[in-house]
Amino acid sequence: MKNNIDVTVLLPIHKFDNETIKPMILDSVNSVVDQKVYPKELKLIFPLEVMDEDFNSFIEEIKKPLTDKKIILTLCSNEGETDFCSQINKGVSEVKTKWFSILEFDDVYTNIMFDNFNKYQKDNGEDIGIYLSINMLYDKEGKFLSFNNEIVHSFGFQDIEIDLGFIGNDSLSVYSEYQMTGGIFQTKLYNEHGGLKPSIKVTFWNEFLLRMIGKGVKAFVIPKIGYKHILGREDSISDYIYKNVDVDEMNFWVKTAKSESFCKVDRDIKYNK
Repeated sequence: MKNNIDVTVLLPIHKFDNETIKPMILDSVNSVVDQKVYPKELKLIFPLEVMDEDFNSFIEEIKKPLTDKKIILTLCSNEGETDFCSQINKGVSEVKTKWFSILEFDDVYTNIMFDNFNKYQKDNGEDIGIYLSINMLYDKEGKFLSFNNEIVHSFGFQDIEIDLGFIGNDSLSVYSEYQMTGGIFQTKLYNEHGGLKPSIKVTFWNEFLLRMIGKGVKAFVIPKIGYKHILGREDSISDYIYKNVDVDEMNFWVKTAKSESFCKVDRDIKYNK
């Protein structure tokens, strides 16, 4: 059996329902088990209120296939805020591996994701702090919509002094729609530069990327399809934006991402209509 690489997969769960959520989580977990090269650990992050008999039975159900691949299953119950950013920050605070990745419970990796990361990371050594993949985007009915993150491999788009495949500050000023879930991050650098900011409700990934790259962290998109992402699922971030965020608020958060990227700490930014 292949050696497991030094990566923890974080799988945040904000609620648990046998009928709708469980099948999604099982698909996500199976995409970890089906890898050509396996991560070392899968960490489930969840609010305490989901811990009931059904949830505990589910944990036992997914243990065996993970154990067979020598993937350690750990649990992280979040007693504080359970928004996406807070869930991820809580999970990262308990990560012991050099790298971590974020898997949303309704998404899946392609089976080459960690194999490709392993190859590129060995070639680049310590030089890169964020690896993204080309992602496939689907609607909630399962219809393919588009690819994402591939733009940095387009001639004429990337910054003049940045190699093809890397994300630079100049390109971030004109394009901010990178799909960050499914990415693989150096744990130490994530913690050093402050993690995600929960008060930035819409553009938190853009702010994070601006901040990291501004501090000299290199971000590279592996030119392979590594992740499949659902847009518009009920209660998802994209669903929230569609239903609740108008143009004025979106413009506010876009500007906020740029201005707050110079600050390491979350300054509890609020939008007032």
